[in-house]
Amino acid sequence: GKKSEASAKNPTANGAPVSPGIKNAVTGTSAVKATTAEEIAAAKPASAKERQAARSLDLINQASFWMGELQKNPADAEAALEGSVALRKIGSAERAVQLAAMGLQVKGESPQLWSALALGLVAGCENEPALQALQKAIYLSPKDASLQSALGVGYDRLERPDLAATAYEAGLKLSPEDATILSNYGLSIAMTGDLKRAEEMLRRAYHSPLAPPQARQNLALVVGLQGRFEESERLATRD
Repeated sequence: GKKSEASAKNPTANGAPVSPGIKNAVTGTSAVKATTAEEIAAAKPASAKERQAARSLDLINQASFWMGELQKNPADAEAALEGSVALRKIGSAERAVQLAAMGLQVKGESPQLWSALALGLVAGCENEPALQALQKAIYLSPKDASLQSALGVGYDRLERPDLAATAYEAGLKLSPEDATILSNYGLSIAMTGDLKRAEEMLRRAYHSPLAPPQARQNLALVVGLQGRFEESERLATRD
């Protein structure tokens, strides 16, 4: 937890490689001038058209593109945000947190960057820092149901099902049939021992067209815990 907090406060400590030219620019010393067209092009930020095209790349190449933009300009808040989201989705939670924190050094009240920071911390299981960041993100984006769901997950990890339930209920008020919230909430209820209510919640999630894979897995688990093993196995192995 402490390591990620430090990373969030000082994201450039272990951040993207910074070229000597950028380091010199930051310290105020002279940089060696680019002498070739290739070097000039490499140091120039991507155009709006190029950035839009990058959003259609696979996530690994998106992350690489935005990290390259940050190397050119560490104060590029858009690149920090886009890179953070891509990195989190490919499983690089710690790096995602670092990029979001870099962006917040430039745009300290950005709802999107606070959300990216918070969700990166949740993904990295940095629970207490995540809760702090989520509270700020929710304050800035009070209608974002996914943040309430993430807050519920954080409280569940800290074994506070009462606070988790409050967060999930808030999320469902914003998005009543959100399959991810229903799935997370159902598993949370199951951990309190109320398997019947948990199953009802998880079936709502499972039958949603946007149900995440975890919804089926969680439903199979809860059905199995009630002794219906054949049904549980069918759910668990269904494509």
